[in-house]
Amino acid sequence: MGGYGMCQWLFYTKSCTTPCLIGNYVHEVLPILSHYKLNLRLIHQKIDPDIPEGVILSQIPHAGKEIKPHQSIFVVTTKKPSAMYAPACIEKNITLLLSELQKQNIVPRIYVLPHQYPKDSCFAQSPDPDLPLEKNKLVLYISAGTNKPVIWPQFIGLSLERATSFLEQHAIKPYIINDTPLLHKPLSTYTIIDQRPVAGTVINVDEVQQLSVQLRIQ
Repeated sequence: MGGYGMCQWLFYTKSCTTPCLIGNYVHEVLPILSHYKLNLRLIHQKIDPDIPEGVILSQIPHAGKEIKPHQSIFVVTTKKPSAMYAPACIEKNITLLLSELQKQNIVPRIYVLPHQYPKDSCFAQSPDPDLPLEKNKLVLYISAGTNKPVIWPQFIGLSLERATSFLEQHAIKPYIINDTPLLHKPLSTYTIIDQRPVAGTVINVDEVQQLSVQLRIQ
């Protein structure tokens, strides 16, 4: 009995209450665990972009449970996702881009603006390629096609053949008014005497709605 009592006195360790570690950073709980002679064991890291890295999310044993010195508390902590970098998007079609970005879990914000690039093509992005993305967000500027103001040229005095040849290059079919229909002259001999729009008019060339052009000849 005396020997048993001596062993109890030498080797008995008093249990303590498991402290609450959840919500604290790992480096903040180390002094607490050292005080109770407890060990910390990391069993998992959960990726969460909205919570700082190293915050304890759960623990075993739970807070309030009895635990003896030199035992371990197993914890799950937060971890930031690996840094993502902006892909090269310029000159690519928006349909192809959306498919590629979805696979990479990148959320694009899209602005459609008039531009000289082909319609539905990306002409600018933010951030630039190979720069880090913030929260996997990317801004894309997509071309709505050319729709810039132009000054309408002068056709009066030109031959009908030359004027229509110019307009055909821009996919414009003019409406012709012939002041001398009974002469039956070859079209190549007719001359422009009036036009609508008039020369010098500032207009927008719309790719969807064709421009109405009127030429009067004689």
